[in-house]
Amino acid sequence: MAENNPNSSRNVPDLMPVYNINSQHIPKLYEEYWLTSAQWLLFTAPQTSPPWHHIRQGRISTSTIGNLLNHGKFANPIEQREFILGMKEQKFNDGAKMHMERGIKGEPLTRERYSKTKDKYVLELGFCIPTWETRLGCSVDGVVIDYSVVAKICPQIEDLSETERHQFVPAKKCLVSLVQQGEGIIEIKRPENMWHTLKTRYKNGIVNCNPRQLSEDASIWENRFSGIFQNYFDQMTLGMAILRKPWCDFVVEDENGEFYIESVPYCHNYFIQRMLLPIRSYLDQHIDPYLRPGWRLDVPV
Repeated sequence: MAENNPNSSRNVPDLMPVYNINSQHIPKLYEEYWLTSAQWLLFTAPQTSPPWHHIRQGRISTSTIGNLLNHGKFANPIEQREFILGMKEQKFNDGAKMHMERGIKGEPLTRERYSKTKDKYVLELGFCIPTWETRLGCSVDGVVIDYSVVAKICPQIEDLSETERHQFVPAKKCLVSLVQQGEGIIEIKRPENMWHTLKTRYKNGIVNCNPRQLSEDASIWENRFSGIFQNYFDQMTLGMAILRKPWCDFVVEDENGEFYIESVPYCHNYFIQRMLLPIRSYLDQHIDPYLRPGWRLDVPV
């Protein structure tokens, strides 16, 4: 297993509040699925379920933001606009479908392997919408939480076997506290074969630097993380920004069982300058003026 953790923890800087909402006002639609905190709303419907798809309509998510920044490979910003506006159904070729199916099938296995490797609890989330920008959202592959923290919030986990605790499903009332006290998040990828860039990256070593330098470097991807596809880096950065986490473990497991973990830090200036400002401009100019009434479910509704 290849592993690199250049960052343990750091304070995540304040973001740029706008489009603020009262997070204590729970939306009436799908009311049974909503949980609230001061910084985000958590929609707990399972990923890929019809309610989950519904609430994502008209929003920029971790799976689409790379395409809108022209960093993706499945669609460009013009094509993605048509999908977001509901003008066109997004279709994938056989290769892309096979890749997604491999990910859906293998992701739970990789999540459990990561959990056992790190001896941490990993909580998969539904869809999380930040209160400071309700046009964005993320469905992270997991929030990483120490078992001692989980035991304080969910004492019943202490009575479970090692296998059972890795698969433990907490009560809904515990989710907000668990997410808030999570250490970081994970992003899982399941390629057929381990990417050559990652093999070379680990072999050559990753140069550590001061956490403040990482956070202030708007060109951090080009300077230090170009071995990871940029749209994946964008996915992780948006998830960290929304959930206010200082790191994301990039977890890759191929079909042969080769396993790679790299800890990617939250880079504040990259998020603000390279992601948030361009995405807000894109939404203001190309999405909001043309969005059909009711297409994006306003939060709260």
